[in-house]
Amino acid sequence: MDKIAHFVQKSNCNATTVAIFGAIGAVVVAAKALSFLKVLVDVFLRSGINIKKYDAGNGGWAVVTGASDGIGKEFAFQLASKKLNIVLVSRTESKLKVLAEELQQKYNIETKVHAMDFTKGDDKDYQALQTLVAPINVTQETDKVVKDIVEININAAMRVTKIIVPHMVARKKGLIINLGSFAGLVPTPYLSVYSGSKAFLSSWSQAIGAELAP
Repeated sequence: MDKIAHFVQKSNCNATTVAIFGAIGAVVVAAKALSFLKVLVDVFLRSGINIKKYDAGNGGWAVVTGASDGIGKEFAFQLASKKLNIVLVSRTESKLKVLAEELQQKYNIETKVHAMDFTKGDDKDYQALQTLVAPINVTQETDKVVKDIVEININAAMRVTKIIVPHMVARKKGLIINLGSFAGLVPTPYLSVYSGSKAFLSSWSQAIGAELAP
């Protein structure tokens, strides 16, 4: 009888364990299914942004970067078709001028072009771009504060990691700890640049951790 009781108790324990893991698995699958369903709804069912709210057809302007080719160019066409005037920004001025002419003729809108290479980050280019658009402050941070945040929280982390990773790989062990922030998990108004930089640091740290995992 003792053996039978022990067997029944063990069976009940195993059944409970299976039930718990089964419930956890069901929750995970349900969460993934809901996430996938949300993507389908967003892509195929949800209506797009109402461009008219942004003065489309009433003198409103849009700035499109990477406008000379690919997705950026298609964005320019789509916005122009909604009667938004377009500031076209990309590296190749000749392509921008051709596109500007095409948009003006096809959609009867105004265009401005500005050739700049974002990889160089030249302050003069940004200042020139600023003269083409309305000087509206959309952030609380000054240019210096923005640069400092990006340099400290993004560029410095990547550059230091690039220096030490080869030594870690050679030793086949090592530890990198990047300081996160709650602001990186929850978008924080009036700390937009800091919040964004911490969100980048969190995502990048997880990605680089997976790349370096043994």
